[in-house]
Amino acid sequence: TPSARAAVGAPAAMSSPGGVDGDIGGNIEESLTNAEAQAAELEERARLLQTHFQQAKANMTEIGRLCDEADQSVKRSQKFLNTMAQRIHALDEQYKHLMAEDQAGILQSGAGAPKTG
Repeated sequence: TPSARAAVGAPAAMSSPGGVDGDIGGNIEESLTNAEAQAAELEERARLLQTHFQQAKANMTEIGRLCDEADQSVKRSQKFLNTMAQRIHALDEQYKHLMAEDQAGILQSGAGAPKTG
């Protein structure tokens, strides 16, 4: 930031023997520029991370909704299959009863009739 540069750059304005002040000031300026670039890059990465997090959160919500729908579908299917199994069982019992009656009728009517053959 400019105020940080001014605060850090202020001591570099003081003169020292051998002309080292220009090198120190340049190094500080370069370090501050690098730090600002890194900070900006970190802020961008943090923003992207936040965006990805929000997308993941939305996706998790959608996955939860789909799982709830799938659960309801499975329950409906189980109920349907149970109902069909009961109906099939009832029809099977009716069939057995009718076959037993038919067999009894055949035996009764066939007992007095002569066999041909």
